[in-house]
Amino acid sequence: AILDACCHNIPADDELWYRVVEVSVLLLTCTQRSNPRSPWYDRVLSEMLGHLERQPLNKERRVAWLTLIGPVFDSMGLFLLAHFRLLFSLFFQWMHADDDRTVLLVLERIHTVIKLTWIRKSPYTSRAGG
Repeated sequence: AILDACCHNIPADDELWYRVVEVSVLLLTCTQRSNPRSPWYDRVLSEMLGHLERQPLNKERRVAWLTLIGPVFDSMGLFLLAHFRLLFSLFFQWMHADDDRTVLLVLERIHTVIKLTWIRKSPYTSRAGG
């Protein structure tokens, strides 16, 4: 019920957005931590991405989301592949933002996503667990 309330509050006002994302990330990763296949990861991330897609130029929302979403990415791992189309569409849009903070956060998130989803038996990774 709490995660459902988080999903319903994702389209909250600008002044609540940071707190809604913060609480959603904490509750999601704490309650679903050991199950990256949980439908809650997909639902919460889809809600957030859909909302960000409708307001891609809102600097406060994108910076807050980029700052807080890391633990969800880490928990989802390879299941992030299901969200690549929308994730990278937003990342590439935000790479052209006029503020350095957004660009740096996008680069950090792209790095995280690539590390989590890179082909495991790739000649570009070390054999020692790279």
